[in-house]
Amino acid sequence: MTETARPERTRDAARTKQRLLDAARDEFAEYGIAGARVERIAGAARCNKALIYAYFDSKDGLFDAAFAAHVQAHLDRVNFDGTDLPGYAGRLFDIVEDDPAVIRLASWYRLERSNGPGLDAVISANEARLANLRQAQSEGKLTDRWDATAILVFVVSIANAWATLNPEFSATSAPDRAKRRLAVIDAVTSLIASH
Repeated sequence: MTETARPERTRDAARTKQRLLDAARDEFAEYGIAGARVERIAGAARCNKALIYAYFDSKDGLFDAAFAAHVQAHLDRVNFDGTDLPGYAGRLFDIVEDDPAVIRLASWYRLERSNGPGLDAVISANEARLANLRQAQSEGKLTDRWDATAILVFVVSIANAWATLNPEFSATSAPDRAKRRLAVIDAVTSLIASH
């Protein structure tokens, strides 16, 4: 084997893993963990399903890897800042509006993994956001009316509120996107206003 063959194989493996993660994200968002089928994931990724087990050990392992990648991509895109929670809520709103699979994947995770130990990627992301909020509170840049956990829960809930409505309500009563986004930002601004 030549030296140039190894890097090519490494690149192929990395591309295959990424295709599997992308296909898995779509499959899990659509069907959940229990309903997802490795055959469909392998087909969408254009590879043999044996590679799922070689790279990720199991369907659950693939879900964990796909969800961890989803969380990391979300963090990279949203840029959490505890001193600009209205801006964060607006960016989070945009992500969910632009890609409905985000809220579906998170919903499946909460439904099917509610009793699990938690994923390191999710635990780490939550710890980082909470530390950021606590620092902002200790510096007097954020209200201490609620603890950091409550603030994070409220802000995320407000940002995702429109995406969690029944479709009948959204289709008949929801204002346009710009007004929904402004409502999210205004609600978070009011939430964190010092009293």
